[in-house]
Amino acid sequence: MCGRYVSPDSGTIERVWRIRQAACKAFPRCFNVLPGATVPVLRRDAESALVLIQARWGFIPPWWNQSKPSEHCFSTRCEDAARKPMWQPAYRSARCV
Repeated sequence: MCGRYVSPDSGTIERVWRIRQAACKAFPRCFNVLPGATVPVLRRDAESALVLIQARWGFIPPWWNQSKPSEHCFSTRCEDAARKPMWQPAYRSARCV
């Protein structure tokens, strides 16, 4: 699986998804998003409206106890996510996909 992707700018995201307001600063378009970068994410708020927020792209396992997050936890194969202990809790609770 590729560890990088292209992220559209926040104006495009707001226009395409019809978001009323962004809950974060404006994001420029990025052609090389790396794991660990701050990225735009869509989520539902209390009124079930889509909100654009910022989040760190990556994964911190529940058992991780060091101050610095792991740099290698950002993707898995779909057939492994449901059965491997590192990914099971997040897979069951419908984490950001």
